[in-house]
Amino acid sequence: MIYSSHYTHDELQKVTDRRETAVQTLGTHLKRTVWTNCETLSALQNCFCAYVLANQPAVEFVTVAQSITHSDQTMTLPDFLNSLANLERKAIALSSSPAALDPRLLPCLHVPVRRGRRQVEDARLILSANDTVNGREYTVFRGSDGTFEELSEAQVRNELRGEVFVFQDTKDAATANAESEQASLGHRWFRATLPRFAHGFWQIIAVSTTLSLVSLGTPLFIMLVYDRVIAPHNTEPLAYLAVGVGMAILMEWVLKTLRTVSISWLTGRLDYVVGTAIFERLIQLSPQMIERAYVSAQVARIRTFESIRDFFNSPVFMSLIDMPTILVSLIAITWLGGWLAMVPAVIGLLYVALFLFLRMRVQYAIQRAARATSATQRFSLETFEKLEGIRAAGLGARWLDKFKDLSGRENVALLRLNIDGFLGETLAHALTVLSAMATLAVGIHLIWQNQLTTGALVASMILTWRILSPFNGLCTVIPRFEQMRNSVIQIDNLMEVPIENEANEITMRVASNGGQLHFNNVTLRYTREGGPIMLGLNADIQKGELVVITGASGSGKSSLLKLALGLYAPVTGTIHLDGIDIRQIQPRSLRPSICYVPQASELLPGTVAESLRFANAFASDEELWAALREAGADTAVAAFPDGLQTDLSDIDALEINPALPFRLGLARALLHPSRLILIDEQPSSVLSAGMEADIKRLVERSRGQRTILLVSHRDDFADEADRVVHLRRGKTPIIKQRRSNQINSLETAA
Repeated sequence: MIYSSHYTHDELQKVTDRRETAVQTLGTHLKRTVWTNCETLSALQNCFCAYVLANQPAVEFVTVAQSITHSDQTMTLPDFLNSLANLERKAIALSSSPAALDPRLLPCLHVPVRRGRRQVEDARLILSANDTVNGREYTVFRGSDGTFEELSEAQVRNELRGEVFVFQDTKDAATANAESEQASLGHRWFRATLPRFAHGFWQIIAVSTTLSLVSLGTPLFIMLVYDRVIAPHNTEPLAYLAVGVGMAILMEWVLKTLRTVSISWLTGRLDYVVGTAIFERLIQLSPQMIERAYVSAQVARIRTFESIRDFFNSPVFMSLIDMPTILVSLIAITWLGGWLAMVPAVIGLLYVALFLFLRMRVQYAIQRAARATSATQRFSLETFEKLEGIRAAGLGARWLDKFKDLSGRENVALLRLNIDGFLGETLAHALTVLSAMATLAVGIHLIWQNQLTTGALVASMILTWRILSPFNGLCTVIPRFEQMRNSVIQIDNLMEVPIENEANEITMRVASNGGQLHFNNVTLRYTREGGPIMLGLNADIQKGELVVITGASGSGKSSLLKLALGLYAPVTGTIHLDGIDIRQIQPRSLRPSICYVPQASELLPGTVAESLRFANAFASDEELWAALREAGADTAVAAFPDGLQTDLSDIDALEINPALPFRLGLARALLHPSRLILIDEQPSSVLSAGMEADIKRLVERSRGQRTILLVSHRDDFADEADRVVHLRRGKTPIIKQRRSNQINSLETAA
């Protein structure tokens, strides 16, 4: 924000006070939820809050909290820069004064440097510049005390000396460049992403080219030893040659080390960027698309990049980057032996023909092996998921026979793939032997013609092997090359699937949730081929009502809740939340605004406090304990070693009460500020362990204020309901009114 020059001093002071209050409020919330171990906020933490409010005022608090790295300690400068990088802000360090910057580069971070050390405790944020009649003035935020001040240009030049960090919006630029690249050149996602790593690729190619020139030292040394030492029986040049080849070997070792480091960096960076993009795309896909896929298929999508990552660490990639060696070595052989260079050139063409022939065979074999392996993995996961039912039905023998059949097909497909791989290795080795024999034959003929020396022949042999080595490597690892290619195609296909928001082109957000829910002639079916699960549901649920949903197994009770969450889309009809069609609301905004207690509650990773604050990021520790008490989980959490700060992954599963995950889910419901609560049917064992009383307590506390949709077959819950929705598979639901008079009296009293 750039302050207007017509503000009076008092008006400017009011604006400043509001900004300081906003920074303090954000800092307080982050201290309560993320920086829990910090008694007071540091200068960088204050500057972080001020930057977020100045540059991204509309960002959600959860996004800000999730962007912060190393939240258990005081924020360092790398933490500050990495946290902003998570908010798609790339830092660029400059040594100039903030006064020398173009105002369009603001806000920027200034860190004083004294005696070569950064003084982060005096960090300041230069927010904006304003041209006034008295010259340019800067709005500066002091991180040390959390206050704003106005400094003149002269003050900024004289007082703010040190290091300056400006920030660039990377997400929009990267997205625009990728889309432009794809649109103009027809490149798919992975190909359009590679230019981000162009610097690393060119560095590796430059090092490899230099390495190919340096590596000429070894064969030239051997040639000179043969021609200048052994043949004339003169050892005088040997010392000089040894020094020269020693220097060449040392330089070659340095270059290979540098290339290894560059490849490792490139592989790690690719793994992080592409792997993160794949995972992000998966969690942003529509629920219908995710639920239709088997778990094994989802895991395979996440692991797809492993073959690409392994490719960059494999001999295949090393063979590709050694291609400059081919040209350099071929020129060297031509200089040493003339027509002898035709031998590696012809053998190289034979390698190319062999590669194309084997690739056709391997492509088909890989497709068969991939289908067979996928079927076996899918069957194995289904077995573990349905193991209890298989035993109960006595289908163990038939299940084993089916597994043997699938496993046999997989092994046969893999055997054929391995045979093709061994065939490639054998034929490539044969070409290598042929090249050695041909080089010797032609070389000996040239020696007899006095056109080649013995040393030059030995050097040419070494260079020939260097030329053919990349070709040999490509022919021996064709299966891996094809697997990498297939993985790239799968990644491109995945990244081109529209995410949920893109598919619906939704822009509306939930401003508030009053708890009114209206189903208008809603019909649901899971697949186009299957019959309807729910037919013509009409229900007008008012604020503060308790609605109990009953029905036989498979009648769509849980699906009704998922319809309200936007996880399922009705075939016909509409669903309105507070008068707004939920299809017009962003799913990322709709679902966090609704409190949902699933049927299978699980312990979320992290501490107990972090697990609870998924529902309300602003909740204090006192509010967390209050919710735990009402959910009946306070005693169990208090018995943990660190209470709320206990990491649930560190607790032995045997020490956790089976009802605790459900009680924590109920505690999250109590903490959630939503006016609409969806509670799926809880297991009978959990209800009998005391969860029944906890749910009833939640119902009584929320009656008339929060709308509750509760899935249950119990009559005691139905007796307390304002209305009961009885679902019948493939038929119109029956809705029974129960306590309408009491609800009306409660609303009148309110």
